[in-house]
Amino acid sequence: MNQPSGFQVRGSAPDHYAEFNAPIMAPFVGAVLQRAGISAGDSVLDIACGTGFTTQRAAEIVGPSGRVVGLDVNPGMLAKARSMSVGSGVPVTWQEGSALDLPFDASEFERVVCQQGIQFFSDLSRATREMARVLRPGGSLAVSFWAPLADQTYMAAQITGLLDVLGDVARPLAAAFELDPALVAEALNDAGLENVIVDKISAEVILPADLTEFARGQLMALPVADAFAALPPDRQARYLSHVVDTLSGTRNADGNYRCAFASWVFSAAAADVVEGAVR
Repeated sequence: MNQPSGFQVRGSAPDHYAEFNAPIMAPFVGAVLQRAGISAGDSVLDIACGTGFTTQRAAEIVGPSGRVVGLDVNPGMLAKARSMSVGSGVPVTWQEGSALDLPFDASEFERVVCQQGIQFFSDLSRATREMARVLRPGGSLAVSFWAPLADQTYMAAQITGLLDVLGDVARPLAAAFELDPALVAEALNDAGLENVIVDKISAEVILPADLTEFARGQLMALPVADAFAALPPDRQARYLSHVVDTLSGTRNADGNYRCAFASWVFSAAAADVVEGAVR
């Protein structure tokens, strides 16, 4: 049975997610794939794949001799991912399922990745055990999740603005930046994985000069989209003004905004052992 995560969207949110989150996620997609060690011919599972930013890039790397599966619990996100991959020439299997009960055999994949999903899982230990279970001996994984809000220029402005206009409704979004990396390291080690390494990856992302429209569109990709849409126009305008005003100091001479984002990126490996014998 599929179990929802703490980040669930509906309606047109997957369309907004694919459009407005693409530049934000791009630097971290590359970091996750690099740390997972994905190469041509690999079999790859992307857990909590969303609209497929990481999945499709992994498929480009592994090529026709490899295998890539994108798994997500949200059917709307998967539908958008499928539509974006049509005609791309990149073969991906899109599958609905939960990170807490992966619908795959033991040792089925050489690489497992999870980009910006692990912080929303209701049972971190169970999720990491499942990741370890489906990894082949000697395989590797990489997971990423947001560093604290203090490291996120745009999203810090977003969260403070949403807490102002939505109150407690917005608090689950703030929790996405509170996962302790020590807990993730412990969970990966307890799952039997080895060589657990963590880095904080920082990136500067250029956001468009029309930041009001970007902030509105990107908000529509979040679970609070319906609650925000129900606000009276003056409260919506207050939120958008807060974001633009808070980020005014990051604006360039060309009118765009240079905003800092940061993510924890973990890598780990499955023991290179089969039935007690070292390979």
